[in-house]
Amino acid sequence: MTETSFSLLRPKSNVKNNIPEGESPVDVDREERKSLTPRTGGEPVPDGRFKEGKRLPSFLRKKFPVKYQGKPLEDIDEFYKNRNTFVVIGKGLFIYRFSTSDVFFLFNPFHPLRRIALFILVHPLFNLFVTMTILINCVFMTMVEYPVFWIEYIFVACYTVEGMIKVLSRGLILNQFTYLRDPWNWLDFAILICAYLSLWFELGSISAMRIFRVLRILKTFVYIQGLRAVAGALLDAIRRLRDVIVLAVLMISIFAIVGTQLYMGTLRHKCITFENFNVSLNHTEFKDKWFQHIQNTGNWYYTESGQPLMCGNGTGAGNCPSPFFCIKGTNSNPNSNFTHFDNFGGALLSSFRLIAQDFWENLYKLIIRANGTPHFFFFLFIIILGSFYLINLIIAIVAVSFIHTLNKDKQQQEDEKDDENEQSNIDAGINHPADQNTEVADIEEKGKNENDSKGLNNPSKVFRCIRNCQIWRKFQNMIALVIFDPFAELFVMFIIAMNTLFMAIDRHNKSKHLEDVLDYGNYFFFSIFVLEAVLKIVALGPLKYITNRWNSFDFIVVVCSSLEFVFVDISGFSILRSFRLFRIFKLAKSWHTFNRLLRIMSNTMTSLCYLLFVQMIVIFTFAVMGFHLFRDDYFSYYTDEMPRWNFTDFFHSFLVVFRVLCGEWIESMWLCWSSAGPLCLVFFISTYLVGNLVVLNLFLAMLLNAFDSESLTISMTDDSENTNMDMHVIIDRFRRLLKWSKMKVCRERKSKDIYQNEIELQQCEMKRDNEIHQNITNSGNKETETLSKPSNIPIADCDTAGSGRETPPNCGCHLFLHNCVCCMEFQKSMIGRMLGRFRTRTKTFVTHKYFERFILAIIISNSIALALEDIHLKERPHLARLLKILDIFYTVIFGAEMLLKWTAFGFKKYFKNAWSWIDFIIVIVSIAMLCLERFGQGSFHAFRALRSFRVLRPLSAISRFPSMKVVVITLLKSIPSIANVLMVCLLVWIIFGILGVQLFAGKFYKCVDSDGNKLSTNLTANKTECLSKNHTWENSRINFDDVPQSLLALLQVATYKGWIEVMNDAIDSTEIDEQPEREANVYMYLYFVAFIVLCSFVTLNLFVGVIIDNFTRKKKKAEGYSEAFLTESQKKQYETVKKLKTKAQDKNISPPTNKLLIIMFNITKSPKFEIGILIVIFLNMITIAVEHYNQPDVITTLLAYSNQVFVVIFLIEFLVKILGLRQYYFKIPWNVFDFVLVILSIIDLAVSEVKQTLGLSPTLLRVARVIKVFRLLRLLRLTKGISELMYSLALSLPSLFNIAVLLFLIISIYAVIGMNLFMHVKHTGGIDDVFNFKTFFQSVITLFQMCTSAGWDGVLAGITNEEDCEKDMDPSNCGNYELGVIFLVSYLVVTFLVLINMYIAVILENFSQAKENLEQDSNKQDDDGIPSDC
Repeated sequence: MTETSFSLLRPKSNVKNNIPEGESPVDVDREERKSLTPRTGGEPVPDGRFKEGKRLPSFLRKKFPVKYQGKPLEDIDEFYKNRNTFVVIGKGLFIYRFSTSDVFFLFNPFHPLRRIALFILVHPLFNLFVTMTILINCVFMTMVEYPVFWIEYIFVACYTVEGMIKVLSRGLILNQFTYLRDPWNWLDFAILICAYLSLWFELGSISAMRIFRVLRILKTFVYIQGLRAVAGALLDAIRRLRDVIVLAVLMISIFAIVGTQLYMGTLRHKCITFENFNVSLNHTEFKDKWFQHIQNTGNWYYTESGQPLMCGNGTGAGNCPSPFFCIKGTNSNPNSNFTHFDNFGGALLSSFRLIAQDFWENLYKLIIRANGTPHFFFFLFIIILGSFYLINLIIAIVAVSFIHTLNKDKQQQEDEKDDENEQSNIDAGINHPADQNTEVADIEEKGKNENDSKGLNNPSKVFRCIRNCQIWRKFQNMIALVIFDPFAELFVMFIIAMNTLFMAIDRHNKSKHLEDVLDYGNYFFFSIFVLEAVLKIVALGPLKYITNRWNSFDFIVVVCSSLEFVFVDISGFSILRSFRLFRIFKLAKSWHTFNRLLRIMSNTMTSLCYLLFVQMIVIFTFAVMGFHLFRDDYFSYYTDEMPRWNFTDFFHSFLVVFRVLCGEWIESMWLCWSSAGPLCLVFFISTYLVGNLVVLNLFLAMLLNAFDSESLTISMTDDSENTNMDMHVIIDRFRRLLKWSKMKVCRERKSKDIYQNEIELQQCEMKRDNEIHQNITNSGNKETETLSKPSNIPIADCDTAGSGRETPPNCGCHLFLHNCVCCMEFQKSMIGRMLGRFRTRTKTFVTHKYFERFILAIIISNSIALALEDIHLKERPHLARLLKILDIFYTVIFGAEMLLKWTAFGFKKYFKNAWSWIDFIIVIVSIAMLCLERFGQGSFHAFRALRSFRVLRPLSAISRFPSMKVVVITLLKSIPSIANVLMVCLLVWIIFGILGVQLFAGKFYKCVDSDGNKLSTNLTANKTECLSKNHTWENSRINFDDVPQSLLALLQVATYKGWIEVMNDAIDSTEIDEQPEREANVYMYLYFVAFIVLCSFVTLNLFVGVIIDNFTRKKKKAEGYSEAFLTESQKKQYETVKKLKTKAQDKNISPPTNKLLIIMFNITKSPKFEIGILIVIFLNMITIAVEHYNQPDVITTLLAYSNQVFVVIFLIEFLVKILGLRQYYFKIPWNVFDFVLVILSIIDLAVSEVKQTLGLSPTLLRVARVIKVFRLLRLLRLTKGISELMYSLALSLPSLFNIAVLLFLIISIYAVIGMNLFMHVKHTGGIDDVFNFKTFFQSVITLFQMCTSAGWDGVLAGITNEEDCEKDMDPSNCGNYELGVIFLVSYLVVTFLVLINMYIAVILENFSQAKENLEQDSNKQDDDGIPSDC
């Protein structure tokens, strides 16, 4: 066995074995290091265990001498044996690898200066010093100016010394492992150069140079190992995003061009009054006066928010109030002229805003109000294809790459651990057993002598004597028997729940009685918790009590509660009672799902902390950059009133960047652009892409990785058995108690008589069954022997058993039928047998496919009838009468269907089907409504709400549509997990809700004048002054006065809708009955930041995690994820798509025989021809993108001529291909696509020439021209990465279609419910003349925006408005708070949290599946010798 050694690095001229005295090598078995053998091809590879930056393997740490730390050693990796490298082992036993070449051709590894630099570099204090320097520098970077000018020189000097030490120890760049060969050092070098440039030269813009200082915080990635791992995964995710970024740019460009052609200039429409306009002018003066009048903003109509009202003249467009008229051609667009489609740049920004779903409801409403409701389909297309697919695809790629990186690192660690364990076993086997026994005996003897040498003066001896006292031990056992009894644990859980309930009923303006009850309850619960802690300390002892994490947690809660009672008179300490809420986490001991989620969080806590640190670094970096770049611009531009979201200091800059990470960037960007120019666009887009789309999605990736852990599942199964043990003991005790009570109550004699009666009854039943069976046999039934259980068949059904039809089940209870003599006689009669035959024929009838199709047609027609019951129904009496008759008809049909199914299947089987229960409820409600209307009670509000149950009729269609049924069944199977996660999230939200009540209850009240404007504190200081001056003291609509309202406010914060107003009220709050003051409590932002991080970034992502986790488990069972969401026919299509992908894309087309056609054929096959056509397509798109609003006539003429040129070129391309490919031309889908575009282009040219003659609409011409934009889709087949993305889309389409169908059904149902409940509500908040619940289509376009949670806060304000309405004149004009909250919150949960997250699950899994399929196909092609690009 060959041996190597840890030996100091020696000059090459020295002999290896010539080692001075005192420097003897440490022998290490070469097989112990297990250097990797050469791979296929004979090329050696480095050993991953000896990689730079890693610790020595455990089996080498014991053999490494301490005196060699910090000294150059011979390389311990066989791969680098002859590569002129050496290693240095630091104090933490980390490996550092260097080049043996001379630094600057002067300093060899044995030079004293280089030896000193090596020792400093590998010392842990050096890393600590640099890290602390970076952090201190970051603190100073948050300041506007340094306190003293020389601080910057100190930091530059520290970074210079750091760089000199690294360069002196490693070398600069020439050899491997030198300073600039490490990419992380590039950042250090660039920062150092920028620092010296800013010190030596006057570069003009000091703020621009300061932004380079913020990059210093990125140096922390170099010195913190965990951050480097997360950063590596982050960079790998960014690298994998290049294809999807190209695809996103392509699709956004297409959307932008389409939007430019459709909506150019339409957002300039305004409602203008002409009351003061003089029309008695000549033509020239009239034109000038007209233009001046419409540009005068004083003539425009403004909404309550201060924005000009958008209007239009199309179908379903917004109207102007009298005496205003809708006029186009004004000089401004909405949102300070930032929202428009007048040119390609503005359209590109608007399209990106739509895909990012940032304040997109505003653009959605503006476009529909200006152009009409049919343009809803434009947004439907963009949101589904652009937002739902592209954004979720980015999430999928980030998640897959992150999980891949983590799994790779985990696999490496497991391999290294296996090697170390194997080596440890070898070492253990080498040791002699006798030596081990001797060693153990020596240790025991030594411990005994040490114990004997201790006297009673040692305090531990005193405690040991007390602990060993028999009386004390008995007392401890008695206390333990009580406190650890399962009933005691159940009692504590009950007290925790009651404590939470008591804190949840706290509210503002509570009565004196309620306040006393809460105070007494507070004392009671505190006493219980203190008593529990004391008893556990007595039972376990202080040391053992503290070692348990749950006990430590309880003790901290008790201490915090004690501080509340000590400082009861000091303001602010009452919030400490909220710490008792965290005891609710003890429910995890008996709640399996809660336990699992907590373990998932705890297992990912290390990675989560690193990820949070990375996120804080990203926020800090962009915050300091924005602070130094835009601070002066804000102060110079906003001189009157500074916006709340600004860059004037670091804290506000931090909040702006955090808001961008939440997905809201467009409004802050508008404010920034107004003051600082287009640089703000680059800043905000970069922040959004890096912070939101990449870093924030790592939260989801980390949770998915935790859900995907098999070891976690196994451990959770074991732990769940232990945690549920106490519950089983409790249940068993209750069962034994009931059994004992029953035995005591029932006397022995009575019990004996009952038992005898039961035996006689069973014998009687058996006798009757035999008689029935004999009668049936004698009656001529020849096939009764095929029935295994004749006693379970009704008598009337036995006559039909020989007919060959399937016998229907019992229509009544089995015990009732076989114990009722009359029923048995009836079944044997002629009428009974006829009834049996009738049931059999009825079952055949109701199970026939035409009956199902008839019922489906009735359901569809009923859905159409429900959609027609809109606000215009009163104006159409004939239609109203027809719908009333149809309602009766549908009720009769559904009632008859129910009766037929009762007859065919019986009650038992009918009510076992969940879909039958839906039918039953619908029929009962419909009959009840008809009866109420018949007796004149249908006009009451409660009965009007009851009519909304009729919308459940379309749910019956789910069981008859396979595409929807398969999604619903999969969803229903996931409901237990989703419900558990929802309950867990609700518990966490309740904690923040109660905390919000403690902080803000009663503090959102403010004094407003008659116009609704909040008064300043200079005018009104408190409620008393406000009322004395005849002003109004009103509360905010969303507040924290009680827990339910607090949860509603937090829901708005979590969905980022209406959250700005909630946070503004919170940071302006002072005290109860005091007038709010702007940013008087600015650090209350941190409460909302903590809530968003914990309850939005994490808990809402749990929904995605649990959905994907459930479907992944089904995938493993069904051997394919497609099984979850696909019908049988779609599964076949799915397999067909996968098989088609494996085939060669280019089909073999035989060349023609004609020479001219051969030339054409060769041209079509030439890559240069394809590249030339792509260049022409790009040029064509550029000419289309150049078109803009109010462009000069010269540009219009040039664009018209260029369009003709491009049409000719594409026509020539078509002729060349049709001649070269002949009949094979139309067999290629892309050629068919090009052919359609050529035909449309020719039609566009022809129509453009005669448009004035025919009087065609310019919008229609633009639509025809837009189709040519889709030529850009031909680029999708050029790159392999984009082809993979489109392949994953093709695999996802069937599942996405099924989910979309179900989503449309849910939207339709809620639209009809909204029409029945909120049809007549006043136009306030998000309800206006276009977006309302007056008609079915208007309800759909209103609900569609809210399936992404957009605009739901405004709609909620409209449908819950109970104050600003005509209660006396028209009660239906008012909203309903309870119904409105239930309506919208349930809609958000079903659509936004569940169905929309299914898109993420489908795309994520199908992307992974597509990647696996492509890799398998590539491997198969490599094995078969087929080129991969074939």
